[in-house]
Amino acid sequence: MATMTKRTLGEILVEQDVISPLELDEALQRQRLTGDFLGRVLVKMELCTEQDVLEALGVQQGMERVDLPKLKIRDDVLRRVAADVARFYNIVPIRETPDGALVVAVADPLNIGLLDTLEQIIGCPVRGAVSNQRDVTQSINSNYSYESSDLHGTLQDLVARVGEKELSFDELGQMAIVGDVDNLVALSQEPEVIKIVNLVLLEAVQKKASDIHFEMYETDFRIRLRLDGLLHEIVAPPKSISLALVSRVKVMCGMDIGERRLPQDARIELKIGDSDIDVRVATLPTLFGENCVMRILDRTSVNINLERLGLGDGVLKKVRTVIAKPNGILLVTGPTGSGKTTTLYACLAELNEITEKIITTEDPVELQIENLIQCQVREDIGLTFAACLRSILRQDPDIVMVGEIRDLETAQIAIEASLTGHFVLSTLHTNSAAETVTRLLDMDVEPFLITSALEGVLAQRLIRKVCRDCRQKYRPDPDEMDLLGVPAPWRKDPGFSVYRHKGCAACDFRGYKGRTGVYEMLMIDEVIKEMILGTAMAHEIRKHARKNQGMLTLREEALIKAVRGETTASEVLEHTEFFDDF
Repeated sequence: MATMTKRTLGEILVEQDVISPLELDEALQRQRLTGDFLGRVLVKMELCTEQDVLEALGVQQGMERVDLPKLKIRDDVLRRVAADVARFYNIVPIRETPDGALVVAVADPLNIGLLDTLEQIIGCPVRGAVSNQRDVTQSINSNYSYESSDLHGTLQDLVARVGEKELSFDELGQMAIVGDVDNLVALSQEPEVIKIVNLVLLEAVQKKASDIHFEMYETDFRIRLRLDGLLHEIVAPPKSISLALVSRVKVMCGMDIGERRLPQDARIELKIGDSDIDVRVATLPTLFGENCVMRILDRTSVNINLERLGLGDGVLKKVRTVIAKPNGILLVTGPTGSGKTTTLYACLAELNEITEKIITTEDPVELQIENLIQCQVREDIGLTFAACLRSILRQDPDIVMVGEIRDLETAQIAIEASLTGHFVLSTLHTNSAAETVTRLLDMDVEPFLITSALEGVLAQRLIRKVCRDCRQKYRPDPDEMDLLGVPAPWRKDPGFSVYRHKGCAACDFRGYKGRTGVYEMLMIDEVIKEMILGTAMAHEIRKHARKNQGMLTLREEALIKAVRGETTASEVLEHTEFFDDF
C-alpha cells in the first residue's frame, strides 16, 4: 500500500528541480492573495506544466516516478494485464513486488478509484507509479503490439465465457434477489461484468460511435452501437446477465441502482485511454426490463470549426456575413440528429471573443465551451426555454444561443432580443430553409416581426462519407439521373459519374467512414422580406433564392459531393429531396 508523504506540493517540485525556492516563495505569496490551488498558480505563472503538478501530486500520494521509455518490462508482467484493460484504463504494468503486488504506471494519479478497480479485475493488490500521458500511450502501443487489437473479437470471446460460466445470474429471476440493492451492487462489481462494459465503451470510442444501446427483449438481450447514424449490433450477451450489465452502468453514473420502475437520466465524465469522454445515460423501463442508452461525446476529438464542417465556400461566406451582424437571428434547421447544435457551437466558437458576452440555454448542454455561460433547461421545475431566455436577457449578453424554438412564446422572446440589440442563434425543425419562414408563420409569429429580425436560415443534413479505399465509380442510368435531379449539361458530359459503396477492412466492411454535412443557406434580402409580408409560399421563396442569391438546395449540394467522391448516390437520395421549381 502506498504511503502518503507529508511533504507539500511545493517542496516536491523544488526537490525535483522543476521550480526554484525563490519561485516557490513568489507563487506562495500570489496564492495567499488569490486563495487558489498552488498547482494552478504555478501553471498560470508559467513556472511549470500541469503534468509537472500531476507527477508531484502522485509522489505526494506515495507513488514513485518512473521513466517508461527506459524501462524493459518482462513479458510475463505484461500478460498480467490484458491489452484491452491497459488501453481502457490507460495504464502499463511495469513489475511485480516481492509481496505479490503489481505495480502499474498511470498518467492520472488523482484518479483515486483506479487502483481499487484494477485490483477487482486483476485479482491482486495493485500499486501506482506516476508517469505522463505521452509515455503511457507510447508504452501501451509498443508493449501490446503483439496482441490483437480486435476488440470485437475479444468482446465476443468474453461474453461466450460468461455465458458458459453463467455467474449464477440465472438466479436473478427470483424477485428477492433482484429487489436487494446490495446484491445488484455486488453483481455490478463482478470482474467479468466490469470487463464487458469497459470493452463496449472502448469499442464505441475507437469506432467513434455516437450512442451505445443496451436493449431488452422477451428472450434476448443485445448491445448496439450507432455508427455514422445507423445502428450496428456488436454483441448479444445472454439475457441472464442483462441486469448485471445495466446495473454496472447505473453504478458508474451514480443512478439509483434499485429503482427500475421509473426512467432515470445522468451524466458522467470518463477517461477512456487517452480520451476525455462525456457520457449522457438514460434508462427506460420496458415490458421485459430496463433499456439503457449512452450518448457519447469525445471531448478530445470534437470538431467545432466552421471550416471543417463541410460547408461549401459560398455557404461559409454567407454564414460568416450573417453572424458578423450586431443583431438579428440566424436559424439552423433540419431533423433531429442532423448536426444543428454542432453548427451553432461552431458559430459560437468563431464569435467567442473576450469583448463579447455569450450565454446559451440548451436542453441538454451537449458540449462545455470555455468562456461561454451555458444554462441547462429543466422543464420539470418550470425552467423552459422561454423562462430561461427571459432571465438571460437581464444578464447583459451580446450573443444568445437558444437550443430550440419550440413555441410561439420562445419565438417572440428571441425576436424581441434581436430587436433590442442582441444577436440570437437558434434551431427549428423544418425540412428546408424556405419552409422555415412558413413554419414561423404557422406558429402565429407576425410577418413584420420575422422580416425585422430574421437575417438568415441554414438548413442542413448529415450524410455518410464513402470509404476512399473501396469506393466504386460508375455512371448512373437515365432513371437514376432523373431521381438524383442531374442537370442537363452534366448528363451530356460522357465523363459524368458518381460513386457507390462496397466495403473493406478499412471501413469495417460498412462502405462508409464518418459523416459530413450538406447545407443550403437562405439570406433574408429585401425581396424575400416583401414576400414574407405577402405570406408567400415556400416554393416561391426558394425559387427567388436559387435564381437571385445563387442558393444551392440540399440535393444540389449533396450531388456535388457525390460527384467529387465524398459520398454516394444512395446517400444523396436517402437524405435529400429534389425540388424542380427553378
